Amino acid sequence: TTDHDQVAFLVVVGADPRSLLLKFANFSNFSQNCKKKYFFRMSVKILVVGSLNVDQIAYCPRLPLPGETILGEKYETGLGGKGANQAAQAALLSSPGEVVLFGAVGNDKNGIWYLEELAKTGVDCSKIKTKESSTGVAPITVSMENGENSIVVVPGANMLFTEEDLDEKSFEGIKIVVCQNEIPVCTTRKALELGRLSGAQ
Repeated sequence: TTDHDQVAFLVVVGADPRSLLLKFANFSNFSQNCKKKYFFRMSVKILVVGSLNVDQIAYCPRLPLPGETILGEKYETGLGGKGANQAAQAALLSSPGEVVLFGAVGNDKNGIWYLEELAKTGVDCSKIKTKESSTGVAPITVSMENGENSIVVVPGANMLFTEEDLDEKSFEGIKIVVCQNEIPVCTTRKALELGRLSGAQ
């Protein structure tokens, strides 16, 4: 629907998007170009409650067999976690400050780096907590042959984000609440309850 300034998008991806890295290595620029070309502009307030992980991506000719060590071709570090991914993509199609992310990073260098980089996407990071823990990480091996991947997620601070970290007042005026179940279930349930009470979808 395109009602002038009122435009909302809900994107659901069933497969892990990292398998598409070889084809869409520069998706942020792709989204920015779409925004300029089609004049997408969301004026609805969106609150995302979810995970933040540092993706540690190794590109290899193929996936290694159990117990095997192989040489990789390239290494990248990126912003991961389905919560942060959803917030970042929504922010690319939104007015500044319209997308707020609730979540947690650890009190380590990864957490500092993550918050600095995520802020550049336009996401409001003011509600992200810093926990006495490591920031969540996701070591990823990607096959350059066919795009298949293998992932180990170490949640870290994500699993320390509790119901008490949710600020009820921050849900006022929110139109859409998005969750992914990559944080404690009780926290997700509380976020959805607060969203419903505030009239959000």
